[in-house]
Amino acid sequence: MYRIIYFDTQTGYRKFDSDDYDIIAEQHMNLKKHGCKIICIVDYSASVVLNKCPDFKAHVHEVERLVN
Repeated sequence: MYRIIYFDTQTGYRKFDSDDYDIIAEQHMNLKKHGCKIICIVDYSASVVLNKCPDFKAHVHEVERLVN
C-alpha cells in the first residue's frame, strides 16, 4: 500500500491511500495541480518514505500520526 501525505491550506494535513501506484502517481499530480503541498509518499510494502519535500523535517511532528 502507498500513502500520500499532503498539506491543504483549507483542511490541513491529509492523506490518500491506494494499493495501485498508478493511482498514487495520478493523485500526486492532481493534488499538486490544486495547490496542495506534497509532504511525502509512504511505501508500506518496502517500509520506506519516498518523495520527501525539501522541508520534510519541519513537518515530521505534524505528519507522524498520518504515517502509522
